[in-house]
Amino acid sequence: MPSEIVKAVIPWQKSRGVVLLADIIGFFPLVARLGADELAPILCDLYGMWGHEVRKQNGEVVAYVGDSVLAIFRDGACQGKDPEWCATLTAFHLMKGLKKVRADMEMNVALHQGEFLEAKWEEQNRLMHNLLGNVVNQAAAMVAGNKPRGIMATKAVVDVLGPRVKHERCTIRFPSSAQDETVFRLLSLDL
Repeated sequence: MPSEIVKAVIPWQKSRGVVLLADIIGFFPLVARLGADELAPILCDLYGMWGHEVRKQNGEVVAYVGDSVLAIFRDGACQGKDPEWCATLTAFHLMKGLKKVRADMEMNVALHQGEFLEAKWEEQNRLMHNLLGNVVNQAAAMVAGNKPRGIMATKAVVDVLGPRVKHERCTIRFPSSAQDETVFRLLSLDL
């Protein structure tokens, strides 16, 4: 007998801003080597560092998922600065902070801006927060790839940053695309 389908009541709305997704490289082999007693403190340090750096630049953590963090930087929330700038500055701080958490870890960070669906709702006495859309999917594709590594940004982000960021062109094939697309590996930031 099929079970009854229960629909969730989720208040999706269109939002706009910069999505930041950071993901640890080679996390699965690390988990296999470490016991829970060693892994838990590393994740606590990562989540603490990620959350601090995102909030410091007026961003909002949407979710921590295993060895990843998803954050947004909204238009108008960066105290007069572009959300692209706040997200990029955060990305560089995350890379630097990772070495303090664990020097042997590497991380990919993706930055993409645009429109997405966003919702916050309560479920089982917990506040849930989620983002959906091509902006999020493309950020996930950028951190998942083996090459290139580091901080990756789409053209939309790099165009706003202009000469404030040094970068190199790279190509990636997004799952929804039939051809390679240009993205940019960010090398340094001119403060």
